[in-house]
Amino acid sequence: MQTTINFTRRAGQTVRSLSPKVVGWHLAVWGAGLIWLNWPSLQLTVGYFNGGSGTLLLPSLYGTAINALLFYGTLALVRQESPTNSRTFWQVLLTAFIVLSVVEVVLDNSYAWIRYGPLSSWDVLDLGVGTVLLNGIFFLLPGLLYGILGQWHQLRQAPVSPPQWEGRITIQDGNKSVYLATNDLFYVESDRNYVVYHTRTRRIVVRKSLKQVAAELPAFFIRCHRSFIVNGQLIDRRTYNQLEIGEYKLPIGRKYAARLGER
Repeated sequence: MQTTINFTRRAGQTVRSLSPKVVGWHLAVWGAGLIWLNWPSLQLTVGYFNGGSGTLLLPSLYGTAINALLFYGTLALVRQESPTNSRTFWQVLLTAFIVLSVVEVVLDNSYAWIRYGPLSSWDVLDLGVGTVLLNGIFFLLPGLLYGILGQWHQLRQAPVSPPQWEGRITIQDGNKSVYLATNDLFYVESDRNYVVYHTRTRRIVVRKSLKQVAAELPAFFIRCHRSFIVNGQLIDRRTYNQLEIGEYKLPIGRKYAARLGER
């Protein structure tokens, strides 16, 4: 149940992240679909419910809400996880798909029972299979494709960072590249899921691990503590448990002290 709750939260976050123009287009599509299904003269029938008789109105309303959760939740999952190599991705997606489909099937059966009386086993099976097929073909698959195509487009549009060379480093902050002279960067600090680059004039916060930063920086940037990487060329003073660089004082971790001594 918690998996499905998180899935629906992701769906809401995805909608809130869309621009007003895109939200308007999405609302127009969903609204047009509702009107089309319930237009009396078309006499459209979905399962046991018909637009001409008005029995399709309520199922189409709660069905649209469930379908929207499935579509936007799938879209959010593609953006936040990797569908190609993540077991978690498929576990979350299939769990949410099954739970949301079961909820819709229960609502459909309950409403059909109220309108038409007790249903046969075949009727219940027919409603269930139809709901699962419709949800999978028209909402889960489009959410997957829309998300994957969006990620592919974003990768194509992302700027290519120029190669690093001695004397300059590149910090990739989302789609923006920040270029610094190596002697302008004093140290890098870990802050939970982020790192903070402390330069001569400013702080730059990027969502990245300190391990990733260590692999990107030149060799003279030294890990002095589990939470700090320091520019070894700019160290002004060092004691057994602390070093000074500019106006900053940084701790020295016991396991990193020996490596500092080699510099």
